[in-house]
Amino acid sequence: IEDPKSEELLNSWITDDMDHDKRFVYYLLASKGVCVVPLSSFHSELEGFRVTLLEENEMLLEQTFTKIKEAVLEYCD
Repeated sequence: IEDPKSEELLNSWITDDMDHDKRFVYYLLASKGVCVVPLSSFHSELEGFRVTLLEENEMLLEQTFTKIKEAVLEYCD
């Protein structure tokens, strides 16, 4: 996370007993500025996140999904 303020905020959100998908969603928001919803918020037994995009500009859609891909790779590394 490049921005120290974002990293500080992220650290204030994270708890030891937090669902893994929620932890990733917060990381994605702090590191890439992309907001998605963790599946655990829907009382799902699946871990992951839900994406809803209303953007019609293909370039912006590609940029957003590229940011998500980068965050997944960084988070899992």
